[in-house]
Amino acid sequence: MVMVDLYEVHLRLRYGEPAEGATAVRRRLRVQGAMALSLALLACLAADRPSMAALVWIMWLTASAVAVAMLLSWRPRWLAGLAGARLNGPKHRS
Repeated sequence: MVMVDLYEVHLRLRYGEPAEGATAVRRRLRVQGAMALSLALLACLAADRPSMAALVWIMWLTASAVAVAMLLSWRPRWLAGLAGARLNGPKHRS
């Protein structure tokens, strides 16, 4: 739940307005994440027996998390489209 609070604070700081649509965005991202994880697990289960499928699924999750972390530190704009984010730079308040 700490991440949820941090996300709302981030939206307020980033866009300079109250995060009115934060709950809808949060819900959409959670549903998309759950669907992606489920589809990946089903694909692994279809390819091999359950014990090996679970191992391969966890290995792919780990490898993709490392790849996303590296890509975010190098070229975050490449992943902005997947999140539906606008990367125009922060608004500065005077």
